[in-house]
Amino acid sequence: KKRKMDGDKMRGRGLRERAPRVDYAALDDGIDDDEKEEEDEDGKVSKWVEYVEKRSFGDASLLLQYLTSGAELTLEWARRTGLKRPTVVKDSKGLGLMVPRKADFNVRDVAKIVGENTPIEVINTADQSEVAGWSLADWCNYWDGRRGKTLNVISLEFSRTKLSEQVRSPTIIRQLDWIDNAWPEQLRVRGEYPQTQYYCLMSPKGCYTDFHVDFGGTAVWYHVLRGRKIFYLSAPTAERLTLYEKWICSRDQDSVFFADLMPDSATVALTLNQGQTLIIPSAWLHAVYTPEDSLVFGGNFLPGLTTITDQLAVHGVESRARVANQFRFPFFTSAMFFGLSHTYRRLVASEKLTKLEKQGLSALIDACRVWSKSMVLSTSKERLDSSRSFRQKCEEHARLAATSVGLTDPSDLVEKTAALLQIELAATTTSQKVQVKPQVTLKLKLSQLKPSRDITSPTNEDHEVTQELTQNENDEEDDQQDENSSISSRSDAEEVKNLKLKISTAWLEQAEPPPQASIPTHQEAHLTSSVKQEEQQPTKEKLPSKPTSSCIVDQSKKKKRGAPGGGGGNCNSAIGRLKNKLAKMKR
Repeated sequence: KKRKMDGDKMRGRGLRERAPRVDYAALDDGIDDDEKEEEDEDGKVSKWVEYVEKRSFGDASLLLQYLTSGAELTLEWARRTGLKRPTVVKDSKGLGLMVPRKADFNVRDVAKIVGENTPIEVINTADQSEVAGWSLADWCNYWDGRRGKTLNVISLEFSRTKLSEQVRSPTIIRQLDWIDNAWPEQLRVRGEYPQTQYYCLMSPKGCYTDFHVDFGGTAVWYHVLRGRKIFYLSAPTAERLTLYEKWICSRDQDSVFFADLMPDSATVALTLNQGQTLIIPSAWLHAVYTPEDSLVFGGNFLPGLTTITDQLAVHGVESRARVANQFRFPFFTSAMFFGLSHTYRRLVASEKLTKLEKQGLSALIDACRVWSKSMVLSTSKERLDSSRSFRQKCEEHARLAATSVGLTDPSDLVEKTAALLQIELAATTTSQKVQVKPQVTLKLKLSQLKPSRDITSPTNEDHEVTQELTQNENDEEDDQQDENSSISSRSDAEEVKNLKLKISTAWLEQAEPPPQASIPTHQEAHLTSSVKQEEQQPTKEKLPSKPTSSCIVDQSKKKKRGAPGGGGGNCNSAIGRLKNKLAKMKR
């Protein structure tokens, strides 16, 4: 079955009538006289082309990430960011990308390698309808002659052709993609896997693809070999996906520009030039305009746990809108079970998950639990037969996902993974109680001893999505710091030391001796005791601003005058206790 990547909008069965198919290849001139009269002189038949050229869009720099080199696109970077923002790589050096080396590689080269008789799916960009009866040879003739309607080829999947020997996706994509990492090899060699990883897009000037979400909420990578593309992108918030679902189910879909249903700043425009690479995250809404003849390589991929919630949201939209199976991600539920099995291996190996991965795993477990209950699994251990129904194949795939890790069935896989996740969450909670919470408590008390300062970046209601994306990245950075560093840095230790010295100074100025509390053994008890002692001391205005040593001298003079409140022995004892606390905190 052919699949679309950058192309077809979600059109469910019964939502509206498709435009009738026209067999252009059967016509001598490629287009009939009546259709010629409907064209404008430039051949830009989509009414939205002129509209998008004049319309203003939001600032792309607020939502997108720009990397100067492919070497920056690492696995650590992907885990930290969660692949939540569209990312542009300006220089493919270090990206691990491979494309044809021929300097003038063109459409005819594609036809020669893949096969000129290969049937292809052609899109009429005027109404996004399919055009029947085309081969790559027909497409080359159209490309060279360029008469009639503006047509587009965006679904030529070539992973099982010789062209795949000259094209390879970026390294980071292959490291993340569950199709590469989680799908069983025994199914791949039989061609029983989602063949969505490598597409060739051949778009003449003036092509326009209306707003859509890639099937199954999958992420996409693009590399412009020739030409230029303009993307109109919008983040997949719950509100926007709801608007999108209503829009694709509306009979007025063709007369409404989807971006107009949202604030102007919600959609940004990005120009992707020749030699640049773009990664569009899962579930991002986007339209595509081609201002000049373009040849693009790209593919869909499953980036893992960090975007599972977005993928499940899109899967729900597709199901409710009754999107035809031919326009949905192949073996979606199978991919989810294989991804769950892959994650089970990671947890058994004690591999740490990021915060976003834990959230995604929780959603994946819930979805797989529902699916496993609805499956009627065969007890036969015979090899999967091609004559079985698609549903039977998915059920067998789910069982294979479980048995490949030594479990009995999909339900067992779901519950065992859920148990491991609970252990992981419990360990994280315990760690936070011991390490993170005391640190926050101390910082709150420190703020009472220092002049107040605004450490929060200014916010803007128009940039709520940007703030949410940034917060996710910051959360992942915090997770990495918790795993790889101790509770406090050297500067934090100095800050704590200054606090303790100020507290000791406040004790020395009181009329009564400091409390003689015993020193607890637990680190949290250390900090709690210190905070309680601090709360009993005078406010900041009463604390001396002079060095501690001068205060000690003044206190000794008070003793000579008979002032109550402790001599040198008590003072040294208090400081000694504080030093012991600081030493244990460092350890």
